[in-house]
Amino acid sequence: MKWMKWFLILAVGVGVALGAAGCSDDDDDDGNPLVGTWRATSFNGQALDPSISVVITFRSNGTASSTYTIGGETATSEGTWSAENGTLTVTSDGDADSAAYSISGSTLTIADEEGTFTLRKQ
Repeated sequence: MKWMKWFLILAVGVGVALGAAGCSDDDDDDGNPLVGTWRATSFNGQALDPSISVVITFRSNGTASSTYTIGGETATSEGTWSAENGTLTVTSDGDADSAAYSISGSTLTIADEEGTFTLRKQ
């Protein structure tokens, strides 16, 4: 299921340990509104189940890391990212995936044919 792959990609972010450690200097936004740490709040307009957590960090150097937890199982992933003309591309484990994105204030929306994720900047 592609949405699970995006879920994993959104999980391409800071591990829980990295998230708890806070932001380092390379996480400064350099004017790019995507740079920072984001937490998923919903998928297709439905709030995420409390047993699901997705945290992703986009760094100004083009790297990304994520952590996701589903039913007590946690996984982390590392990758790279780029954004141009409303399209976000994330590459992890040699696979590149792209989706439309938009930012409004502290809300990031990422959408593809499988669904729409909403994330809040931390």
